[in-house]
Amino acid sequence: MTRARSNIAWIDVETDSLDAETGHLLEIACLVTDPELHILDERGFHAVIEYSDEEVAQMRRMAHPVVKEMHDKTGLWDLLRGAAATPLRRVDEDLLAYLRRFGERGQVPVAGNSVRLDMNFIDKHLPGVSGHLDYHMRDVSTVAGLANDWYDLPPFVKHNDHTAMVDIRESIRELKHYRELIFKSPNEMRFAARKEELASMPGSVSETASPHLRPGESVGEAVDRLIWGDPAWGDSGGSGDQ
Repeated sequence: MTRARSNIAWIDVETDSLDAETGHLLEIACLVTDPELHILDERGFHAVIEYSDEEVAQMRRMAHPVVKEMHDKTGLWDLLRGAAATPLRRVDEDLLAYLRRFGERGQVPVAGNSVRLDMNFIDKHLPGVSGHLDYHMRDVSTVAGLANDWYDLPPFVKHNDHTAMVDIRESIRELKHYRELIFKSPNEMRFAARKEELASMPGSVSETASPHLRPGESVGEAVDRLIWGDPAWGDSGGSGDQ
């Protein structure tokens, strides 16, 4: 049975460690797209979690040197104790309200890079959000890994900004990159198959199409008519639905 297509919640988090049980959620961002990866609300949702000066100092002291330097560079440590930071419970409530605008409980899958790590922190620290999201995931890291394993494709150049909203937008662009290179619509696949069939005919595709050129029509346009179907070609073309 075909599953209903739904909007997708793209989520990225910044944390002080990789362990959701002992670590802290520091920042979260969310953008929602339709199944075709069109962003439905460009502003999205973004929050920095509020911590006391003492808590921030402790987290920074205990963080891995790479994490400490990363959040120093982005200024996230300072934002955690700033006026714009939000208590964790309020973030859970606000993001849940935001997600409800785009889908019912259990109907909005989550997407991102290495999204299981993000979900570990969401499951632990944002129970309302966790309960609303569909358990299905769209993990861009998996797509990128398989593309690297199976195809000789140009890599997607990542900037690794390590700020939640910038990283989410980059994840969406990355999946679009692989969609254009790998994933084809039924019409695109039919076009490629028909083109391959024509190439196997005696003579070139151009030679096949040239005798049927219409006034002002290029060989490429005639080939398209042959592939997609046209009354003038009888049964030789496709179904004609584009």
